[in-house]
Amino acid sequence: MSDDKQRIRTTLDEAFLFETVGPDAKESLVDMATLRHFEPGDVLVRQGDDGDCFYYIHEGMVQVKATKDGQTAVLANLGPGAVVGEIALLTGEPRTADVTAMEPTEAIHFPEEALTETLDDYPKVKELLARVLVYRAKSTIVKFARKRQSEASGGNPA
Repeated sequence: MSDDKQRIRTTLDEAFLFETVGPDAKESLVDMATLRHFEPGDVLVRQGDDGDCFYYIHEGMVQVKATKDGQTAVLANLGPGAVVGEIALLTGEPRTADVTAMEPTEAIHFPEEALTETLDDYPKVKELLARVLVYRAKSTIVKFARKRQSEASGGNPA
């Protein structure tokens, strides 16, 4: 087994998101996954693109930024243990944000079929991702509302 595949396996064994996934399904995920390296400024996913994969951040830091109605807001800075790109896969809608590496970043790339198979067999994973989706949607609404309020009052948006 390659070093990358061993690192992916170890990460899946330790990740809260995948703790309910059985050994056979984890093997399938390891087989489908690839370890990808990103330099600062590299884009992992781009707003508006189709969702054909998701990433689990293994090392490093990414910034999530979205544009809506001509306004751009930083939604989050995420590090190890975060999942990005899953919303488009869960909803079937285009990507909702840009995700860009802020520092050298290593992420596990899972193709769409990896998520589909896992969600079908392990409802707990689906539940956890749904909670992330709801939290991020609420957070996005709040951040854009604050940005509009700040701009309307003549202040600098945060």
